[in-house]
Amino acid sequence: MRPLRASLAAATVVLALAAPPASAQFTNIFYFGDSLTDSGTYKPVLPPGTGLFTTNPGPVWSQVLASRYGLAADPATQGGTNFAQGGARVTGLPGVPNSPPTATALPIAAQVALFTGRGPLDQGALYSV
Repeated sequence: MRPLRASLAAATVVLALAAPPASAQFTNIFYFGDSLTDSGTYKPVLPPGTGLFTTNPGPVWSQVLASRYGLAADPATQGGTNFAQGGARVTGLPGVPNSPPTATALPIAAQVALFTGRGPLDQGALYSV
């Protein structure tokens, strides 16, 4: 199932990057997910130059897409809009692998609940799960 998820994510990125920027700019982009989308949740606790689930120091797709629209994909744990966390499962704990720092990854359902609990949704934003 994991290869299928990776293929779908890759296809989404390719389509999003191939399309010209929308004439109506998004007001923001919010992300929920796992390591494929995480833009640095664990950076503060890892050695400098690491902390992305990619070939560091290259960006993950969420950062590339946000940049395309003049927005940021900073981790929500650091005040941003990217709630994705490497190792996150859909609903359960522990994260994968079951060792620091990913063992405590916030499940995707909890990421969404945390975000929606903050108040009304931005109707002009792009949301990615």
